[in-house]
Amino acid sequence: LSPRVLQRQLQQAGLRYAGLLAEARYRVAGWWLLHTELPLAEVGFLSGHADQPHLTRCFRQRSGMTPQAYRAAFGVAG
Repeated sequence: LSPRVLQRQLQQAGLRYAGLLAEARYRVAGWWLLHTELPLAEVGFLSGHADQPHLTRCFRQRSGMTPQAYRAAFGVAG
């Protein structure tokens, strides 16, 4: 699948690659926050963010809360 074909198929479906990537990163970060006690910098790295402030910014945009608040509100398994 070439990049252009993927772009065209996403466009036809009304989706954007950047949006799909951001959603995937959000879900991965959420999983790590809920199921581990890893530091936020590590969660950011594992979910594909440039650094911990980038994780915090992106996570807040999607969920309305910081990663710290999300972890506190929904608990940590362990």
